[in-house]
Amino acid sequence: MPDKGDDLSMFKTVEQNTKDIEAIKLTLKTHSEQMEALKENATKLESTVTFENRETRAIVTQQVDKLYGLVEKAMGFRTESSSQEHELKMLRWNTLSNVFLKISGSVVALASSGGVIYYVIVEMTK
Repeated sequence: MPDKGDDLSMFKTVEQNTKDIEAIKLTLKTHSEQMEALKENATKLESTVTFENRETRAIVTQQVDKLYGLVEKAMGFRTESSSQEHELKMLRWNTLSNVFLKISGSVVALASSGGVIYYVIVEMTK
């Protein structure tokens, strides 16, 4: 048979276990609140990272588009420059050929008019 000393020690053990359970419940509640706060912070962090990623992508896309435009313009200027140089060379040759043709046409016209032939004959006979 259990005596009264055993009842007291059992009562103390139950009482201690009850206190321990209450402490564990409080600790679990605190941990649960901390976990919820961590989840909330993780969600905020995820949305912030996603937002920043979108902004970064938009900025990079804009910069790439601007660079592409600059390269395209530079290539256009180079092509235009080459085309203009070719046209300038053609214009120079065209001008030279026109001047040559006009001078040679004038010489031929003078020669065919009879005046030069007459002059040459007169000068040879002297």
